[in-house]
Amino acid sequence: MFMLSGLCSCLRPYTLITEQKNWTEAQKYCQEKYTDLARVDSMEDIDELIAAGGSFSGTVWIGLYDKWWSWRWSAPNGFDFRNSFVNWYSTEPGNPRNLWELCGALWQGFWHDINCNVAMPFVCYNNTAGDLNTTNRIYFFINESKKWHEAQAYCRMYHTDLGKVLTQTENKEILRVVPNDTVTLIGLYRPTWKWWSDGTTHIFEHWVQGHPQGRTGNCAASLIDAANVGKLMEFQCGITFPFMCYGFSKEPPRKYVRNIRLTALKSTIDLSNPAVTEAILTQMKQKLGEKGITKDLNLTWIKQPDKKIFYKEEN
Repeated sequence: MFMLSGLCSCLRPYTLITEQKNWTEAQKYCQEKYTDLARVDSMEDIDELIAAGGSFSGTVWIGLYDKWWSWRWSAPNGFDFRNSFVNWYSTEPGNPRNLWELCGALWQGFWHDINCNVAMPFVCYNNTAGDLNTTNRIYFFINESKKWHEAQAYCRMYHTDLGKVLTQTENKEILRVVPNDTVTLIGLYRPTWKWWSDGTTHIFEHWVQGHPQGRTGNCAASLIDAANVGKLMEFQCGITFPFMCYGFSKEPPRKYVRNIRLTALKSTIDLSNPAVTEAILTQMKQKLGEKGITKDLNLTWIKQPDKKIFYKEEN
């Protein structure tokens, strides 16, 4: 007798779905039938992802995506996202998928996205008990040219942090300390490529050389082939690819038990020899593969209480 069952990864169970779907469709499928689109945290996960694909070679969606709209304010313990007050200039952010303009500046009262490596003056703030025109921040104009991350480090050392503006009142207060027509760095910043479909956030660097790029798609896929060995690349989310889910199937596993009859061409063959029984399984897998039955296929002999697999039939 033999039994068919599913295969799974030991670290995080991945399943290759060969249907062609766009990223959103793939996400919905994985969330309904498994846990979610594949999440990878390490190179060990990449190895498991590739192993789950078997002989597959190509591009598969995974759960990584970029929030081009997700601007944050620099905060001492990380980033603070609040969108109750937005004061972008009419044409800003200029290019939502521009990976070079990830930092914010203030000019004539409006926010602008800029290259983080451009040095310019900046504004720091101190938290206070709060009676300065209903704001709890006091702003300081620093007339030194620094890059955004350098300005952030300076403000955190000598003040609270880079300038944060959460209300129209605070916007007026920060303008009081900034000289007219002076472009100054503030605490706006956009993190990139750290969001995963299952709600977790972390950065995993295993990109194809030269990627991710600006002016490209917001969804990531893994390239499974000899040249790229699971490396990541960004695509437009509407493109259709096969995809990888993770987690155990929410559907009951399907198992089939069948009795088989074998005819030994030589009476000297020992059917209790593990090498012989394994060779038989290999031949059966090959025959099932020729019939198109290959996905998540595992054949296993079921031993009887006396540890035997086969019994000789009497004429």
